[in-house]
Amino acid sequence: HDRGPELQALSTARREAGNGVPPAAIGSVKANIGHTKAAAGVAGLIKATMALYRQSLPPTTGCEAPHPLLTEAAPALRVLRGGACWPADLPLRAGVSAMGFGGINTHLVLEGIATERCGGWSVRERVLLASAQDAELFLLGAQDAEALQTQVEHLLTFAARLSRAELTDLAAQLAKTIDACDIRAAVVASNPIELASGFETLRSWLANRVTTQLDIRAGVFLSTSAAPPRIGFLFPGQGSPMHLSGGAWHRRFSCVQALYTQVKFPTDCDGRSTAVAQPAIVTASMAALRVLHSLGVTASIAIGHSLGELTALHWAGVLDEQALLRIATVRGKAMMKLGSSTGAMVSIGAGQDDVAALLGDGSVVIAGVNTPRQTVVSGEASAVAEIVAQARTRGLSTVTLPVSHAFHSPLVSSAIPLLAEQLAREIFHPVQRTVVSTVTGAPLTPDQDLRTLLADQVTAPVRFTEAVAAAAEGVGLWIEIGPGEVLSGLLRECIDMPVVSLDAGGPSLKGLLQAVGAAFVLGAPIHHEVLFAERFTRPFDLNWQPRFLTNPCELAPQPEIADRCRAEAIPASGSLETRRIDARPSTAPVDLIRQLVAARTELPISAVHDDSRLLGDLHLNSITVAQLVAEAARHLGSPPPVAPTDYADATVAGAAQALEELARTGGTSCGTTEAPEPLSGVDAWIRPFMIAWLERPLPRRQRTTETGVWRVIAPSDYPLTASLQQSLNRAGGGGVVVCLPPEPDAHHVSLLLEGARAVWANREGTRFVLVQHGGSAAAFARTLHLEMPEVVTCVVDLPMDHPHASAWVVAEVHAAVGFVEARYDAAGTRREPRLRLLSMNEEDVQLPLGPNDVLVVTGGGKGIAAECAFCLARETGVRLVLLGRSQPAADAELAVNLKRMAAAGIDFRYMAADVTDAEAVRVALCEVKTTLGPVTALLHGAGTNVL
Repeated sequence: HDRGPELQALSTARREAGNGVPPAAIGSVKANIGHTKAAAGVAGLIKATMALYRQSLPPTTGCEAPHPLLTEAAPALRVLRGGACWPADLPLRAGVSAMGFGGINTHLVLEGIATERCGGWSVRERVLLASAQDAELFLLGAQDAEALQTQVEHLLTFAARLSRAELTDLAAQLAKTIDACDIRAAVVASNPIELASGFETLRSWLANRVTTQLDIRAGVFLSTSAAPPRIGFLFPGQGSPMHLSGGAWHRRFSCVQALYTQVKFPTDCDGRSTAVAQPAIVTASMAALRVLHSLGVTASIAIGHSLGELTALHWAGVLDEQALLRIATVRGKAMMKLGSSTGAMVSIGAGQDDVAALLGDGSVVIAGVNTPRQTVVSGEASAVAEIVAQARTRGLSTVTLPVSHAFHSPLVSSAIPLLAEQLAREIFHPVQRTVVSTVTGAPLTPDQDLRTLLADQVTAPVRFTEAVAAAAEGVGLWIEIGPGEVLSGLLRECIDMPVVSLDAGGPSLKGLLQAVGAAFVLGAPIHHEVLFAERFTRPFDLNWQPRFLTNPCELAPQPEIADRCRAEAIPASGSLETRRIDARPSTAPVDLIRQLVAARTELPISAVHDDSRLLGDLHLNSITVAQLVAEAARHLGSPPPVAPTDYADATVAGAAQALEELARTGGTSCGTTEAPEPLSGVDAWIRPFMIAWLERPLPRRQRTTETGVWRVIAPSDYPLTASLQQSLNRAGGGGVVVCLPPEPDAHHVSLLLEGARAVWANREGTRFVLVQHGGSAAAFARTLHLEMPEVVTCVVDLPMDHPHASAWVVAEVHAAVGFVEARYDAAGTRREPRLRLLSMNEEDVQLPLGPNDVLVVTGGGKGIAAECAFCLARETGVRLVLLGRSQPAADAELAVNLKRMAAAGIDFRYMAADVTDAEAVRVALCEVKTTLGPVTALLHGAGTNVL
């Protein structure tokens, strides 16, 4: 389809077919190949025809947040996450909806004529359906950092301009070029923007001589490690999510598909059912082990959290897959047979010793020590409630866990006999790999009674913190082998080591690719060819220099020719071909327009009447009308109209009359002057983004050995001046630090300017640091870095009264490369800004404005700024302050807009003030503050068009 079918209309039509009709699959050609304009209809027809011919329902691409009509209880339409064979009991029938400009809408119904129905996928179809991934892994290697940087620089010349399909081709081609190398890098990306961002990060690291850096969340990895790394596996237990279908892993890997086909989990079970949850969690872990084994990712040591210890024993060779599944299933059923609730469990934000001091007569026990600052207690509900009350009086945080029983306490001991019986029936092989038990907190020994250990585990506390301490030595990378990322979060609170969560069986493969990328750069011998086995890829020329169709909206304006009267008109490059019209000077405007319309629509001129509307009757779209009007003006020797699209719904006679008026009022030009063609192809070229503050760990870098002088510029009463100066002097290096108070005003601008001048005077090897506390001066630092990119620039936003404030600033300064912006909250959580595509679904939009806000709109009386302000005010009730140079009495458009706002009940003030006149703006805003209150938001729309 072109502009998108109306789901409501299609749903209604589908339901009219009768009750019990299954929902029809819906798709979009635009999501497959982009906006094809007039070709969208025929492209949709080709897609539907091929679907009927192959008897295949293609997956719905690009539908990340389905419309509520597609997700309701009994939808008439559905989206397909993956391809499917056409149901044998349904007719081979498809519909194609094409909605065009001017109301030309068509719906075509096709029916297949196959005499035999397809029984399944062909080998090629299976490969194509398994090829898609939500992300790709890009592997790089070189003999030295300089060669790697050259490679990254070249990839940056086209990375951002690739299509999504080309990402797979590039990733496969790069993997083929990996050879013996001394420095390795990897990037995980879901789209071209992420890929380019990852390469930019690598370029920055290499330029600053960084040799080892693993940014797990960003998916960017670099290392010069020669020896294979020591890898540790973490196996999660109950509390991790249930992925019953295998998700993207099931679709992508045949070994995972075979596993889930064998297990056959129910799809309608209770999400808290331990009878299903426990085998589902170990199945996801087994699926991850299968895939990692095929990729060559192996571990030296493993930890299993509670239930996860069973999977760790399977990894260590003690249990085969079938035995593991049987034990996990019986273990889950034994928990289910406990009956009604046996108690409660609560996580307390304190260490084991502090929590133990709260416990009394033994009715509540420690069920798990997850981190040095998180301990879980379990016991009778009333007794647990008393412990919670005591903890809160001491200022400790508590979280009640959503569980049905008091696990890891004596209250669930009745589950042990059934589990012990199953353990006795199973064959246990010797432990062949190192497993650190969370029952004992120590490595398993060859003579350990594993059956007794697993039975005791039901009531014993989970000693995760002790197990991590016992296993951590020498491990360079931890991988959470299972669904979710619970253990990764716990591990980060125990030790400062890289950890990757696979989220096995989930909807994404990003975690898997991050783990493989991290292992690769650390020196692990990865079987990277497996990443592209059973996938459709095309050869990719790494020396490719792409050439793209030009978007005319993005071209720089061409200088005008002083003498516009040329002897011979030269058509602009790329202009549309039109039929030659024999328009003599004496041709009346109305006849000229009839000729142009007839030529464009291929109608006889007698069918084009003076009262025919260009849009409604002749079905010309607004862009075509603009082209016709501009061409008519050129033939008439008139200047082109300023807004030719305004004629879209005019009649032929009305457009002719307007052109005659234009010729009289606008003057005439030389008959040979070639007026510029109106822009064609104007569309939604700009995509909206938002700034999201995401948790990011502080990059680990070597301390600088440079010497220098630090200069701290701050208000006289700034409390951190002395501590910052001392800490920076001890840390080494040199530069300029500008500190702003929590609520800076115009008087503090001089501090920023003083800092910028100081950096400008000595740019070589210096740093510029801006410290603020909820301020808004980061844009100044960004601008300074753009003007002086060689100066490392760092913006730190943090609570001024925090005891670690100075230490955080020093740490940021010495970890900074290029430009860095970081924000800390009172809990010490560090965040960095990241651009994220903004969802355009109305239900996702949360406008941060309300009736108590005052929005200043520059240039807000006319044009798009006025329309935006009008919509915002109607949507949110925000009060408007419109600034503009015009006076309503002298500007008809402004007067009409202001009357329209008043009629809509919008609370607004219009103030005549030129935004380039600082004093006029200051006076206007002072008046606003007095009458309406403080300004809380700004929409900048003022500007002068320069064409």
